[in-house]
Amino acid sequence: MLSLIICSRATYIPQNLKDNISKTIGVDYELVVIDNSKNLYSIFSAYNEGVRRARYPYLCFMHEDILYHSQDWGKKVIKHFEEDPETGLIGVFGGHYLPDLPAHIGDSELLSGKLYASQKGSKSLLYDYNEYFDGKNNVEVVAVDGMWFVIPNLLFKKICFDENFPGFHYYDIDISLQVISIGYKCKVVNDIIMEHNTNTNIDKIFINSTYDFYKKWKHLLPIEKGHKFDNAHLKTVDLLCQFKEYSRELNFENNRIKTSKAFYLVKILLSPYYIFKKYLVKLWT
Repeated sequence: MLSLIICSRATYIPQNLKDNISKTIGVDYELVVIDNSKNLYSIFSAYNEGVRRARYPYLCFMHEDILYHSQDWGKKVIKHFEEDPETGLIGVFGGHYLPDLPAHIGDSELLSGKLYASQKGSKSLLYDYNEYFDGKNNVEVVAVDGMWFVIPNLLFKKICFDENFPGFHYYDIDISLQVISIGYKCKVVNDIIMEHNTNTNIDKIFINSTYDFYKKWKHLLPIEKGHKFDNAHLKTVDLLCQFKEYSRELNFENNRIKTSKAFYLVKILLSPYYIFKKYLVKLWT
């Protein structure tokens, strides 16, 4: 039995998602929808509220812009946990390495998972990273992507979503490392296929969260799971992660400067209008 926890940007979730869940899940479930239409929650506080409301043994944290392609996926979720009691979290996409640097799990490109993904207005493409599964339907990872993951309810006696982080970033990687730190495994499974409409927003909060996450977990880094990587390879990966983080920061700063310049230009262009408007007001009073 699963509690499906969704932080919704609207007062309701789409009907096509409800229909998709009911036709594919294959087990008893409940929908725990946190109404965030007024932006009162961060993803951390929303999910903590979902945990408090949930009644079932397995808690599935999911975005509202996914659709399931696998039948009886709820039965597969339960089977993964029952087959290995040391499993504390499963997802459908994740990474095997985090460096001792401010970095996101995807920066290393040492990834596992299978899903259909698209951005707004684009065709859905199949992403199939299966190099590290070794013929199995799951593989251990450092952390999973937050679009979808499941954690047994009982683990929330020892862990919770860290509300010291603002916004909607790093909740997935942080909770994954919490699961590992209490002695459980994080895994990616490839027998549950879904479609996700991706929409990554790199803002100042994301960049700050990268550094906040690094400060919190530096004592555990670097960390690798699911494969033993060559040290020379990891040094190259570290450089890649560093490059990607610097690129994000540079891109954000460039966009900020462009926006600032555009605002200043508009202000200059409109200044005659405001001067004239001010003069008219004085003339008529």
